[in-house]
Amino acid sequence: MFVDGLDGVIERGVLVRAAGEGRIASATRADFAAGAVAVLTGEGHENRTYELRWDHAWNFTEFTAEPSRQTGKEIVCTPVGVEAYVDLPIGAGMPGLYAERHSATPSPNRCTKNSAVPVSR
Repeated sequence: MFVDGLDGVIERGVLVRAAGEGRIASATRADFAAGAVAVLTGEGHENRTYELRWDHAWNFTEFTAEPSRQTGKEIVCTPVGVEAYVDLPIGAGMPGLYAERHSATPSPNRCTKNSAVPVSR
């Protein structure tokens, strides 16, 4: 999942991201597990690459609508620039180097189109 600490997002009612117009094609842990089981226990998957994702990509504003719907609490997406995305956790007390590394984690607008990871048996 692209959202660390979803419980905190729901509690505060805001999701802050430096994703620009980036979109995500998320899937549930159960979906990923089912895909892994199929590949690891099935035949003919040697040296194959699979990209596990949902077939619809959504932006973070669309993404926040789902936990809003499920919890009945308004959750808004607040887009910020990359510099502000690093400065926010520093302002909350996170060490600078860790905040920079944390913000450098691949996000939808930084991933390559074919960033799938090979699965081997």
